[in-house]
Amino acid sequence: MKTTDKDSNIKPTNDAVESEKLVNKPAEQQPVLESGVEFSQETADVAAGEQLDLALPESQIVAMADNAEDKESKRKEKKDQLEQDNAEQVAQSADEPVVDSEQSDAAGEEAVEADGTSEVQGEVAEALAEQSAAKGFGVYLSQLSTQTLVLGSLGILGAATYYRNKDDFETPVIGSGETAQITENTGAGQVIYTASLIDGQETLEGIKFSLAAGSDSALTINATTGEVSLSVEPLYYNQSSYSFSVIASDANGNVSEPRAVVLTVIETLPQVAEVALTEDAGTADDGISNNGEITVSGIKLGAKWEYSTDNGLNWVLGSESSDVETATFNLPVDGDYQILVRQSNTAGMGPMSSVLTVTIDTVAPELLALNSSVEDGTITAVFSELLGSTTPSADGFQVTQGGETVEVSSVAVDGSSVVLTAEGLT
Repeated sequence: MKTTDKDSNIKPTNDAVESEKLVNKPAEQQPVLESGVEFSQETADVAAGEQLDLALPESQIVAMADNAEDKESKRKEKKDQLEQDNAEQVAQSADEPVVDSEQSDAAGEEAVEADGTSEVQGEVAEALAEQSAAKGFGVYLSQLSTQTLVLGSLGILGAATYYRNKDDFETPVIGSGETAQITENTGAGQVIYTASLIDGQETLEGIKFSLAAGSDSALTINATTGEVSLSVEPLYYNQSSYSFSVIASDANGNVSEPRAVVLTVIETLPQVAEVALTEDAGTADDGISNNGEITVSGIKLGAKWEYSTDNGLNWVLGSESSDVETATFNLPVDGDYQILVRQSNTAGMGPMSSVLTVTIDTVAPELLALNSSVEDGTITAVFSELLGSTTPSADGFQVTQGGETVEVSSVAVDGSSVVLTAEGLT
């Protein structure tokens, strides 16, 4: 069949232009595909437009539409040129085998449409790739449906909300220990414990520490740092341990379980005790006394202390747990003694005291003889035991003769004798 100029002037349907019009129609005006309808290129273009509406800003879609009109104008020019070329070939080849112009036109139109379609798809893909790179979400796929995009967005928002707000529901947990120690006699106001959370909760906001009800009143806590301080001097005898519980709370009102803690006071060794005669009667510092009481000072409160009177061969308990720092004991009989004192407590045995040598004499010397010499003017008194080396005062003696008092002018001690010098002896 031969074609004519009239037949060649039939204008084909511009599917690409119709597709772009569909892209820019409101959603309610776009055709809905019924089940069983063939999915044509026009339908794909409409779906691509819908994807662009979801993924791209309006300004970019408008710019793409203008660009599409320019490309359509170029496709029309190419199609018109193809029709003109076909007409000229028909005129020049009248004697050659007849070419079915309808088939030729259709093939040309398909080539133009395919070229146009590929350009539109390429432009859509390029725009989506640019949008993907700008947003940092990877490659936007034009095959994704509106439902998939919405659900994906909600998932991302949900995850971000979880990680942003997960701390709102996380309860603080105390991770610091259950015991603490402090050495006695080291001063009041010391930090004895620092509360802290478990690993991984360092980012919790607004953490405040406090002591639970029932904690020892001598303890205080810094709400910000968690440092617990003992306000009194630690003395093992007064109190050997302190109990308290720490609580942590955050800005959202979440409160940890109490962490019970026991503070133990470490006792130190007793110091060296001091031992002395309670009363050194007679000559001072001679270690001889008629008073058998011994004074022990420097006893550690709560310590066990013992004494020995035979230089450590035997020990006598002074107190199992002393509640005083000074105590006394009595030597049983007159005699010579070598006294030691020792102390012990939970820290061990302390150092021993120095030896104290004493003589206790509670019996007065017996007068054996009394001799006088008128020529020398002396009176000599002989006693049953040696006397001290200290010379007593003359005022301590009184001599009478014939009912008259004789004045003693001097006194001398010679071993077990006392020699008095008296004036006016007859």
